[in-house]
Amino acid sequence: MYAQKWDGELLELAADIGDLTELAQQALRDEMRKRGLGEAGAPAKAKIDERMAEQEEGAERPVEFTWKTLLCECETQQQAEQLGRALERAGIESWIQGPGARSRTGTMDVTYPRVMVAADQLEHAQEVAAQPIPQDILDASKEDETSGPDEFELPACPACGAGDPVLTGVDPVNTWLCEACGKEWRDATDAEPAGGH
Repeated sequence: MYAQKWDGELLELAADIGDLTELAQQALRDEMRKRGLGEAGAPAKAKIDERMAEQEEGAERPVEFTWKTLLCECETQQQAEQLGRALERAGIESWIQGPGARSRTGTMDVTYPRVMVAADQLEHAQEVAAQPIPQDILDASKEDETSGPDEFELPACPACGAGDPVLTGVDPVNTWLCEACGKEWRDATDAEPAGGH
């Protein structure tokens, strides 16, 4: 009977253990010992207060939703991200599933980016999604698109100038091999010039 109850429920019962029959008291004490919850009675009240304080502290931590539901599909990743920013501004946490993500059935049926929200926030999220995306979010999204990370450029061979070397190692720095002329070299460290080897 007590094995199916949560720790908090056991601690609450233990605080009023005198209201239970002797058999129920013994069963409760046994279950609490098994779980390392201490003895029933006055110490149990202290445990309840301790657990309540832990829960209040935990309220400041981010909530992990176990039930996410589909808000909508977007035509592009950028649109999904813009909607995500608008939802965030409204205090609604959202998640984006990109194309190729697995559905709950395990099939690869996600064709367009999907915006997911917590089921208990769906109605509010639908209201936000029905409104136009604020202009400042659209502008910020365009800035992000133009100021993306710089693309990595392959080094040119220091001997023949060929621009497509093969990366042969990375520890402690990148080591390269030119297939055109056979030259091997490594990226410069702070202590040595480029092409040292």
